[in-house]
Amino acid sequence: MFQVGRRTTAAVLTAGLVGAALTAVTPAHAQNLPSGEAMERRLIAAAETVKAAAVADPGFAEVRIDTGRQEVVVYRVAGAEPAATGRYRSVSVPTGGLPVRIAPALLTRAQSGELNARLDADWRALWQEGIEVQHYGPGMEGGPFQIGVKDAEKHRASLVARYGIFGAGTVSVAEGRVDMASRQNDSPPYWGGALIKPAGLTNPNIEGCSSGFGAYSYGNGKRYLITAYHCVNPNDTRFWDGGNDLMGRATAWNKDLDAAFLNVSSAPVMFDGAWNDPGYNKPVTGARAPVGGESLCTSGAYSGVRCGGIVQYRTTTTGFHPFTGELYQIRGWLVHRPDNQNLAGKGDSGGPVFHAFTYDVEAKGIISNIWEPHAPCTGRIVPGRICSSWVFIADITEIMAARQLDVTR
Repeated sequence: MFQVGRRTTAAVLTAGLVGAALTAVTPAHAQNLPSGEAMERRLIAAAETVKAAAVADPGFAEVRIDTGRQEVVVYRVAGAEPAATGRYRSVSVPTGGLPVRIAPALLTRAQSGELNARLDADWRALWQEGIEVQHYGPGMEGGPFQIGVKDAEKHRASLVARYGIFGAGTVSVAEGRVDMASRQNDSPPYWGGALIKPAGLTNPNIEGCSSGFGAYSYGNGKRYLITAYHCVNPNDTRFWDGGNDLMGRATAWNKDLDAAFLNVSSAPVMFDGAWNDPGYNKPVTGARAPVGGESLCTSGAYSGVRCGGIVQYRTTTTGFHPFTGELYQIRGWLVHRPDNQNLAGKGDSGGPVFHAFTYDVEAKGIISNIWEPHAPCTGRIVPGRICSSWVFIADITEIMAARQLDVTR
């Protein structure tokens, strides 16, 4: 099935390095990390602390990290509560002295939430009216609420009039299109980032999807392998690995997270390297929600590992199920690679999205779909395959909470 040597390495990792890597987030270990890596860990932890302080702030919009300036940035609507700025500056001491900068925002988190709720309720009716909304959610860095739609020029005025309830310039309507985004021959216990093949494939060039994170269920004590819901054939939920060996079935899924769960043997390890090189892997030792501004990597069976994606903003997108033709809503985060090179493409769906450290990775999400404009594909090149520097991901913490899972065990 796979090289014996690869699985021998896996046994060593599972029994030894994974256990050791569990201490990777302790201060003693962090002091020994390269300065850039240690700083990014500090910034992410500081952003979580600041976010907790934002609960009582009616003007709060979002928190992001700025790795270049090594600071945490709080975006909020000015005037909602001027005294709140002092609250955030006082947080800088518990965060280890990292600076906290206050920046202006057009909408508060509550206002963006209201717009999200309205579009959640209107979404299907809009499609029936011929307004094909592709995605929507809060803008990045305090900017306007974003609505992506086909034929934006045609529908912009009506959408702005309908949803610009908080004032001029608070809603932006732009052209949007979403395409539902394999290493080549894995074996049990299955790792993340490997080729998996659902029953009933119709595209002879795109063989399947990618495995996400292995997971343990606290609810029933079973092991699972996470992938994308749109990869599952509801009429035949079986999956095969890259060597055409039957893996098992998808036994559950959450459409709103574009996540499916294969009841198969798995391990908290993922492939890290080129699409055709099985020699690189890392243990999964943590899981945390994405933070605006942080740099993430993807690991797909077709593209391999692609890094440099910057978390943009939280949004809701329209998913298309290739087996059933169903349209459904997915909530998650948009990630973009600033140099406009490939971050993920078709065949990578379901694969891990993670924050890479020297010895291990922190799970952040799974690849759901890619947005236009497209980028030249890298990795495995086959006819009809498309790729993009814009990738929509589902949040791993929400996936774990939905099914009582732990991706580090």
